[in-house]
Amino acid sequence: MPSDSYITFLQMRVDVLKLIETHSDYSKAKRGRKNLGHLTRSAVVMLCAAWERYNEDLLLESIKYISDNISNASHLNNRIKKQLVQKSRMILLKLNQCF
Repeated sequence: MPSDSYITFLQMRVDVLKLIETHSDYSKAKRGRKNLGHLTRSAVVMLCAAWERYNEDLLLESIKYISDNISNASHLNNRIKKQLVQKSRMILLKLNQCF
């Protein structure tokens, strides 16, 4: 079963595919410059944003999975605990900047 993060990524990827389709429609499959760089750049930006969101969501899902399936946080070594806290704070700061 795919993760929620992956499902969200696939949903966001639809916009990228629509931009690619629009580019194909405007270029009429002919070679040469068509001044459609803005569509290409938009697709790249959207794909990067979707990928970044996927990685952030996957990290949060992983943290939730670990925290739900470990009976005692002391079973984690200190390095892992420290990294989990740092990464979680970083993602939360990024999310807060978006809103």
